[in-house]
Amino acid sequence: GAALLDVALRDLRASPDYDYVVLQATDLAVDFYESMGFARVGAVASFERVLDDDDQVRCATRGARLYWGRRLARSLVRSVALADEEHVFATPVDPALAPGYRDVVQTPMDLSTMRRKLVEGADRARHAAAYSPVDCERDFHLMIDNCLAYNHATSRLAAYARKLRKLGTALFAAARAKHPALFDEADRDAVDDDEFEAAADADARA
Repeated sequence: GAALLDVALRDLRASPDYDYVVLQATDLAVDFYESMGFARVGAVASFERVLDDDDQVRCATRGARLYWGRRLARSLVRSVALADEEHVFATPVDPALAPGYRDVVQTPMDLSTMRRKLVEGADRARHAAAYSPVDCERDFHLMIDNCLAYNHATSRLAAYARKLRKLGTALFAAARAKHPALFDEADRDAVDDDEFEAAADADARA
C-alpha cells in the first residue's frame, strides 16, 4: 500500500545509486501512483481509452455516467497538469514560502489534491463520491481563484494563472460539449453500484 511505497521511495532517495524510479502501472493503479508523486511521462505499454461519439450509448445509466465521468475527470486533471508547464500548481502551497497564505485562502487546492480525490473516489464502497468532471472543473477554478487572491494582479504568477485559466476553461468547455451527459449531476446520490460495476467491467473487456 501507500505506506510501504513511501518507505521504499524514502530509501531510494537516500541512496546515491538511483536518480529516478520507473514503473509500469495498470489502468486502475495510475491514479494511486500519481497521488504518490509519480508523473506519467511515457510508457512501455499503455492503454487509455477515451469515450468517442459512438460511446454515448454506454452512458445510458446513472452508474455508467458516473464511471465514465470519473474517467473523463482523470483525463482532464492530466490535461491541466500538462498545461501547467512550470508546475506552479503541482503541489500544495508551502505556507513557509507564502506568508499569510492561509489568512487569504480558506480552501487550498492544487493538482496533487485533485489526484488524491480521484483515488479516494475510486473506492468501490463510495461510488456516489466518485470524482466527477463537475468536481474537477470546480476545483480547477478554485485553484486559480486562490492564486489570484493571494498574488498581486500585476505579478508574474497572477498572469500565469490567468493564462492557465484560459486554457483550462477551453478544455472543460470542449469536454462538456462533447460529453454533456457526463456533466449531468442529477440523481448522483442515487447511483446504482451494479450499474457502475457493469460499466467498469465492460470497459475492461473492450
